[in-house]
Formats: sequence, structure tokens, C-alpha cells
Amino acid sequence: MERWTATEKQILIQTLDHHWKDHLSTLDALRQVIHLRSYAQKKPIDEYKQEAFLLFERLLVSIREEVTRILMRAQVQVEAPPPPPILPAFITQHLDPFTGDDDTADIDAATGAVMSSIPFGNIPQPPMPQREAQGGVIEAPVSRNAPCPCGSGKKYKHCHGQIA
Repeated sequence: MERWTATEKQILIQTLDHHWKDHLSTLDALRQVIHLRSYAQKKPIDEYKQEAFLLFERLLVSIREEVTRILMRAQVQVEAPPPPPILPAFITQHLDPFTGDDDTADIDAATGAVMSSIPFGNIPQPPMPQREAQGGVIEAPVSRNAPCPCGSGKKYKHCHGQIA
């Protein structure tokens, strides 16, 4: 049903585009010759408005007729969707393309630990630089999205970070 609706929209847009281009070229031709109506003692602007309105009504009728004709003659062939591709459960090996070595054991450059042997929640964080506060106490900078050091369970930016 969704594909049919998309097809209807596509046909309507293509037909509208085609007829609209023709309509604009007809209006341009009308604009070039409408001044001749002044010889018949008629206002060219009023004549142009009337002619353009009639052309627009004909445009709408022709679009409706052509879209209906195309949709009524359409032959629909429903195909079954292709089966989803079968992917491996998990790729556990990575071969270096230059040496052909298995470099699956990713080593953390900061700590030298093999990342695949570290439990998921215990990934070591790089040491934070220390800074000296005004009172002589050394404190580490706190990230805005880190848990607040006061232990409230909120993010720093929603707790003590609002004060700073």
C-alpha cells in the first residue's frame, strides 16, 4: 500500500511538472500578444486575467484526466521483499592488511593493557591533570557531564556545576 501511494505521488508530480511547464510557456506567449486586444477597445490587463484564468482551469482538468488515465491503466505487480542479508554473529578477528597479522587484541596506548581482556565497565580512564585551587588544595577538574563529586548522583552541570 505504501509503495502504491508513493507511485501515485510520483505520477502526479511528473504530470504536474510537465503540464506546468507547458502552462508557463502558453502564458508567456499570451503575454506577448495580449496588447493586440487594445485595438478592439478592450483593456489588455483584464483580457490577460480572463485568458490566464481559463488556461489555468484547463490545466487542472488536463492534469486530473491524465493522472487518472495513467493510474487506471497501470498494471501492478507485487513482488515479495528480498530476504534480509545473513550477517555473521560477530566478527572477532581483524587481520592487518599490510602484514597479515591478527591484531584483534587492541592495546590501549595510555595504559598498555589489552582492551579485549578488560571487563566492559572497567575501562581505565587517562589520569586527569591536577590544578591547585585558591586555598592550596589540589583538585582535579570535573567534566560537566561527569557525576558530581558530592555524591548526589546528578551530573556535575545539574548539581554543583550550576553554581560555578
